[in-house]
Amino acid sequence: MMAIIQEDNFNCRHAEKENFLKLIKNKFVVALDFDGVITSPGELKKIYINELGYRLQIDEVERDICLSKGVPLEDYKKGAYRAYTEKPSLLPLEKDFKEVFYKIRNFEDVSVFIVSSRYDYMIPHLEEYLKFHKIKVDGIIATSEKNKIEGLKKINAHVFFDDSISKLKDILHHDPEFYRKCSLVLFRNNQNVNRVQDSSKIGEVAGWKELENFFEKIKSGNNHNNI
Repeated sequence: MMAIIQEDNFNCRHAEKENFLKLIKNKFVVALDFDGVITSPGELKKIYINELGYRLQIDEVERDICLSKGVPLEDYKKGAYRAYTEKPSLLPLEKDFKEVFYKIRNFEDVSVFIVSSRYDYMIPHLEEYLKFHKIKVDGIIATSEKNKIEGLKKINAHVFFDDSISKLKDILHHDPEFYRKCSLVLFRNNQNVNRVQDSSKIGEVAGWKELENFFEKIKSGNNHNNI
């Protein structure tokens, strides 16, 4: 698991546990997935996977759906990797991201972290993307496709937004009561808009505008379990 701190000039450096403890002390910690929550890679995934000989729709490019449609894992990875690591100027942000993100950033008692399942070799692109768009976060945890629960525990996250139902359920599989410590929230986007989410332990937001409302509700109650 890679732990990174982003400095004021948007450059990044590896961080020790002590650095994170300073950043989260007495703070409300918001954790965000990167691909599909901050970035919006769905349309590019559709284009790049279809270039390999398929006719997928935008709501069919999530990994498990894509594979169920007969796309080999190798082709899925090739198209998805190309989309996820596209030039920052070509890979769009999720709608309303900057407007809402900066509102959250302006809270003095809030720390914002990215908790991504990206592999280590994909982190330079993430750093480049944040620098290109001038997005300042307190830290980044990269889990290399492993369960995100240890990363969330490392930063004592109060709420976590992810667009992957399976990864949120993996957290609950590891610890069925973890949602009581950290609200787990499915971020709806153009890829997962038609996916069924049937867990009462997982909340939902339909984009950044709803994320803002969800966040305000948690903050106003001063208790992330009172959702």
